[in-house]
Amino acid sequence: MPRHLLTQMRSLATEKYPLETGGVLIGYTGGAGGDDVVIVAITGPGPGAHHSETTLEPDHEYQTQEIARIYRASKGVHTYLGDWHTHPGSAADLSRRDKKTLKHIASHRDARMDRPIMAILGEGSPWTLKVWRLVLGSVVVFRRARYYEMDVHETP
Repeated sequence: MPRHLLTQMRSLATEKYPLETGGVLIGYTGGAGGDDVVIVAITGPGPGAHHSETTLEPDHEYQTQEIARIYRASKGVHTYLGDWHTHPGSAADLSRRDKKTLKHIASHRDARMDRPIMAILGEGSPWTLKVWRLVLGSVVVFRRARYYEMDVHETP
């Protein structure tokens, strides 16, 4: 993940603190089995988003338009990878709602991402980043879902 994107995420998080905020992660996968994830862009929550201390309802129309714009500009290389959001005053670990969201993304045909990622900025000033990935034992049997924390490599 380029350093400037992480800086942008932290700035958006600090602006909204103590409320949750977030957006989407855009990039591409590579490596053996698509295990490597490269994030090349993020969005914010959008102008119509609703923030509270424990939830974020993003502006889906804004996010859909941004994903489409970046996808077209990259000639189909950069696409939706998953979401990012904050846990102000809490750890950057997956909540029950986060796990449900990852499962929803994986089962949503339009997302075209069967192993979505979720980046969470926890605590606040300084923000702690953790990136999680959903791996399904079976696309149909979600109770076999596993979540693992990914290693994050910041690039200049």
